[in-house]
Amino acid sequence: MTTLKITIDDLDADGYYNGPVDLANFDGNIEIDTGESWCRFKTSIRASGYIESKGSVHSAGDINSHGYINSGGDIKSFGDINSVGYIISSGGGIKSSGGISSGGDIKSFGDINSVGYIISSGGGIKSSGGISSGGDINSRDFINSSGGGISSGGDINSRGGIISGGDIKSFGDIHSVGYIASGGYINSIGHIHSAGDIKSGDYIDSGGDIEATGGIKSGGDIVSVGGIKSGGDINSRGDINSGGSVHSGGHIESGDYIYSRGFINSGGLVTCKKLRSGEVASGELVETTIVNQTG
Repeated sequence: MTTLKITIDDLDADGYYNGPVDLANFDGNIEIDTGESWCRFKTSIRASGYIESKGSVHSAGDINSHGYINSGGDIKSFGDINSVGYIISSGGGIKSSGGISSGGDIKSFGDINSVGYIISSGGGIKSSGGISSGGDINSRDFINSSGGGISSGGDINSRGGIISGGDIKSFGDIHSVGYIASGGYINSIGHIHSAGDIKSGDYIDSGGDIEATGGIKSGGDIVSVGGIKSGGDINSRGDINSGGSVHSGGHIESGDYIYSRGFINSGGLVTCKKLRSGEVASGELVETTIVNQTG
């Protein structure tokens, strides 16, 4: 397969590619080494092979590769960024005014930002910064944002875990085949579902149900328009407020009050300052306000 090598000699004074080869539909690999300079393209780039750059790459259109995309700097596109293989930015961020789609991993040293969707159909999504999308975020494996939050204008779906150093926010559902862990709050317009634990450093708020095969732990309130169901303990430093039933395979503990429009089922104790609404159908209710007053 042909490999085209682009150097600083192929750039004009403004850093735009002005070489003789049309890259809108190039049959081969593209290797870019322009030193510390950005390599900018006035049109879309399409390669039947891989695209590699030692520095940052900017396209006024799409960036498409039937191999992989690997950059030592930023990857920025005013269109879509699509790769049959992985997309890696080892020294910068990944930003698209369209969608970002990869058949492998999507990894970035900086933020990953997309006006549209972010999809990894064959790997995970990992950022040392934040992950932000105007559409869905879908991953075949993990979603990991260690240096910032995760924000989606649609659903967040992961077949691995969802891990955020900041908040997790979705205008759709949040679904993980693994656990969900957030250093900040977890807020979803739709359901929140995890095949493992759900852990939040702040509140958990859902416009639908909250369901975990493992435990549910929150540094603030746990609020659900629907029901709350956990295979383990449910632990909140604030209120537990459910528009449906509350079901736990272990203990239920609230640092404040419990509100439920349905039954409360616990495999152990139900502990709170006071049960404001609902009925404990199974488990033992311990109201700490009453204990303190009578103790």
